[in-house]
Amino acid sequence: MPAPIASGEAKIRFINTSPCTTFVSKENNTLAPGGVASFDSSEYFIMKAGNLSFDVEWTGCAGSASTQKKFRLNFFGGKAYHVYLGTDVDAHLFEQTQLTQTDDIESIVRFYNSLNVPLDVVSMKTAKDQEIDALNVGRIGSFSVSEYKRIMLVSFYVRVSFNKTSTTLQLPTEVQSKNGAVYTIIIRNRTSEFPVSSSDAPNLDDLQLDMIQLTDIEPWSVNILLQIPQYVVITIGECLFSVTGLAFAYTQAPTSMKSFLSAIWLLTIAVGNLIVIIVAESDSSLKQVYEFLLFAGLMFLTTFIFAIMTLFYKYVDREESQRTDGEATDGSTNDEKKLDIDSKGHHQTTKEREAEATTQNNFDSKDYDVTRL
Repeated sequence: MPAPIASGEAKIRFINTSPCTTFVSKENNTLAPGGVASFDSSEYFIMKAGNLSFDVEWTGCAGSASTQKKFRLNFFGGKAYHVYLGTDVDAHLFEQTQLTQTDDIESIVRFYNSLNVPLDVVSMKTAKDQEIDALNVGRIGSFSVSEYKRIMLVSFYVRVSFNKTSTTLQLPTEVQSKNGAVYTIIIRNRTSEFPVSSSDAPNLDDLQLDMIQLTDIEPWSVNILLQIPQYVVITIGECLFSVTGLAFAYTQAPTSMKSFLSAIWLLTIAVGNLIVIIVAESDSSLKQVYEFLLFAGLMFLTTFIFAIMTLFYKYVDREESQRTDGEATDGSTNDEKKLDIDSKGHHQTTKEREAEATTQNNFDSKDYDVTRL
């Protein structure tokens, strides 16, 4: 989070929108050693508020000698400013009203027109060519800035036109945005400045428009290692809840429905995931923090309902419910039903063999009695 600006001080940043290198000095002290390169910016300087004088020198311009000029600019305390040093060898002062990071998943952008003619930012489009009508910026005067616009996109392209003509041009550079950041996007012509008046509409084919993205406020940053405690808690909760719930569904189900109720238990997980998809992918403007509170509320609600259901639930005896799948209705087990092959090649169970042995013993006893008689 940027530090607040004292009431008697001003925060100033110099942005060079000319094809030359600029040197800015105040009271013979160079503010940016080495100068500010073309379409680049200096760091922020904290200065005493008031009417300040600056000396600016443009050097390294193709086909022209160095140009020096003195400017007096008025800065109010507790505010931040951008000073644009343009191709018209002038300084354009604009206040930076957005001084803090956004408190949500959005980022904020504004455009600066470094051309000497007005232009229209007619649309913003995603990489999949989906147009975002709500983010139309509109007309931007020459050497002027637009209003701040909030965006929720990771990346997008910008289309511009002149004097609201039907011909539009998509700028080749993709704007990259991150949560909480504030950006200034400078629209420029990569060739020499076209000599037209503000009432003319230049031919887009003769221009090589592009844009430069500068970061005014850095995005939110969180160390990835801070996720470790959350994952530990989630893993422990998953082990305790998932295994316990699956065991409950299995042990309390009748023998013939154990697999079915186990599948129903897993189906509840799919239903929960479906609810998450519906809420997260809906067109509502619900902030992510409120989404998480909604999910937490649903969990507390189901916990309350289950707590009431436990008061009326009659638990099934574990020993009775965990009978083996091989248990027969007559009380015999799998071991008692193992197949055997008799002398005639027929498959016999242990029960059948015992019954046959008993019959044979009875028959032998009768033969013995007949012999005695």
